[in-house]
Amino acid sequence: MKNIFKISLIISAAVLLSGCIKETFPKGGVVTKEQIGESDEAIGFMLNGVPSAMMSPNAAGQAASQHWDFGISAVHLATEYMLEDIAVLGELGYCWFNGYYLNTYQGADYVMSLHFWIVYYKWIKLVNDVISCAGEIDENTSKERIRTVGQAYAYRAMFYLDLARLYDPKPCQYANPSQAIIGRTVPIVTEKTTEEMAMNNPRATREEIYKFILSDLEKAEKYLDGVGNTYLQPTLAAIYGLYARAYIELGAAYADPAQRGNTNPEAEWDMTSAKA
Repeated sequence: MKNIFKISLIISAAVLLSGCIKETFPKGGVVTKEQIGESDEAIGFMLNGVPSAMMSPNAAGQAASQHWDFGISAVHLATEYMLEDIAVLGELGYCWFNGYYLNTYQGADYVMSLHFWIVYYKWIKLVNDVISCAGEIDENTSKERIRTVGQAYAYRAMFYLDLARLYDPKPCQYANPSQAIIGRTVPIVTEKTTEEMAMNNPRATREEIYKFILSDLEKAEKYLDGVGNTYLQPTLAAIYGLYARAYIELGAAYADPAQRGNTNPEAEWDMTSAKA
């Protein structure tokens, strides 16, 4: 019995040692960008972290004092309250979103207006990392990686579209925004933005941000062509929906084919004139 036990230990040690020899990286418990870039599966796991982060409590690190800090759902509720699409029943003081509902505490010194900025740029950082680790797309890129990168571009377009609509001052009889911010949205941060560049990165103009958003959507549309529908990650249906939202903001008509679920809007629309 003792001999059997000794033999088992020797065999187990040999298997473990062989596994260690084959997997010498990463060292020190840190995975490098290059190592992630070698694996389509690893890049896919990174992308899966995006919806997970969007649904996480304490998304902006403010849950201790702001009970409405619970990710994208809270963002959607806040904007619904802003536009009075949700009625508040009972005592307003007990509604977590009463500041948005009453249009109070919305200035530059308040967390209610800062909240969107914090969470969206956190999520943008995640998708920028996916795009960066995936590297350039060429004829040798696997279909799995192309799909992942397309979905990352879709997320980034969605995030910037939300930010642009939230921070782009609109004409309003009840407000008089500073002329310094009229026509300005938010800074554009991509996978190529360095720390030095970020230190001098002013708010993009409305034209610049929508040009960037449409560029990301075009990449996503190209890379997701032929990808089947799924509820887990963006597909062409989501891309056309985002196109619709973007062009509604720009005053162009793109919503109809997206609303009908037409996956080939070029068949009925002159996209050259629509995207001009």
